[in-house]
Amino acid sequence: VHQEDGRHAAEAWESRFTGWFRRIGLVINGHSHVYERLYKDNVHYITSGGGSVRVYDHGVPLEQTEAVFTESHYVIVEVYPSRIAVKAYDSQNLVIDEAEWAI
Repeated sequence: VHQEDGRHAAEAWESRFTGWFRRIGLVINGHSHVYERLYKDNVHYITSGGGSVRVYDHGVPLEQTEAVFTESHYVIVEVYPSRIAVKAYDSQNLVIDEAEWAI
């Protein structure tokens, strides 16, 4: 539904993140009613908009996409001194994605 809405913003903001990737552990974005986790140019990204009953088709995943789901969900992010852990849960509280990386 919103496949192209964020393209201009992404192009404008992306260089701000990639230029500081050694200091950015994770970029979190919302609005689009899907779940997507990707890793691009040394930056981890999560789009989470699954708090709605109405979710969107995620379209064609990007080459850098590591996980993508079209279902209602919520995300727990735990930040530790040396790592970040992410778990995404569906509406039945089942884990649909999890990842962890050093920071």
